[in-house]
Amino acid sequence: SDRRARLCIRRTRYFDWALTEDCFAEDWCTQMLPFIDGGKAVFAAEYRDTGVSLNKICPDADRLGFSVILKNRDLDAERGAYP
Repeated sequence: SDRRARLCIRRTRYFDWALTEDCFAEDWCTQMLPFIDGGKAVFAAEYRDTGVSLNKICPDADRLGFSVILKNRDLDAERGAYP
């Protein structure tokens, strides 16, 4: 939403990095670009139960400059990561 994007832009000066949850699955990752544009890291946590896979999201993560971790929703030891 526009409100979320405005809040993100205003808050970049207060935070050194951002953590998202399901932004690839829910298609709102671009709203975090003010952090990338400000030279700050964005870490994206995605979950297998949404149907995303590293093969699907790594090209977009690379283009956006995000680091991604793919987990099971129950947060067991299983994980995939990019890069």
